[in-house]
Amino acid sequence: MVHRAVLAALLATAALGGLGRAAPAAGGSSLEVTYTSPTTLRVTLGGTVLQSGATIPAGTYTVDVYDDPNTGDLHPEFSLSGPGVLVDSDLGASGMGIDSLSSFGPFTFQPSSTYAIEDRKLGASTLVTLTTTATASSGSSSSSGSSSGSASSAASSSGSSGGSSAGGSASTSHASSSAGTSARKTLGTLVAVVAVSGRAMLTLGGRRVTALRAGTYLVSVLDRSRKAGLALGRVGGKTTTLSGVAAVGRVRRTLVLTAGRWFLASTPHGAKSSFTVR
Repeated sequence: MVHRAVLAALLATAALGGLGRAAPAAGGSSLEVTYTSPTTLRVTLGGTVLQSGATIPAGTYTVDVYDDPNTGDLHPEFSLSGPGVLVDSDLGASGMGIDSLSSFGPFTFQPSSTYAIEDRKLGASTLVTLTTTATASSGSSSSSGSSSGSASSAASSSGSSGGSSAGGSASTSHASSSAGTSARKTLGTLVAVVAVSGRAMLTLGGRRVTALRAGTYLVSVLDRSRKAGLALGRVGGKTTTLSGVAAVGRVRRTLVLTAGRWFLASTPHGAKSSFTVR
């Protein structure tokens, strides 16, 4: 499967405002898109299912796309488009098959604008259009420039490039997570996943992480295994547990990554996936 993930700045289009019912802003401002079957999509925000034409607060969002290889679309062509935002992806960051979770953004959804989510291969049956409010909600802050740029520039600005594998047992790390870090500007959203099989993977912007810029990151953790957990470590430091061995579910946290050699590991057993922070 050939991977295609494109983020490109677009000229602002004519705005459509105030259509559909308003949805609450989600904590963390995350839109969740789920392939509920091989031919259907569901979009949720803060636990609320969004019907096509729904209105959401203008502001900054990450977009998490879930596609279970066993029950979802085996050949996805996920698309998100609107002023300042364009995503076109087959949800296969490694080129080895579909990722159960792909995360994109953060993007700035501009006020009084319309955004379209769909699977281009499946067409109109999956189309969900969302309009934004005229002003940004206080719970969904807007930061200029977070939604623009190409995939390569987004990756380089956060220091990410594809190609590393993930998995492994934990040993050491120097990550700080505190209430104070959440107020800092994040450099991007890292997605850490451990599959039912115990395989672990760390991605940024849909690409596997091999290098990052030092700084603060939002980490979205998805644990699908009851036999494996996730740990993040810095060589020469201590280990930060992202998810326990028996835990299943999703967690979001903010971490500060300092310069050095790091790794992601599935616990208690498995090979480490290393990357550099500089």
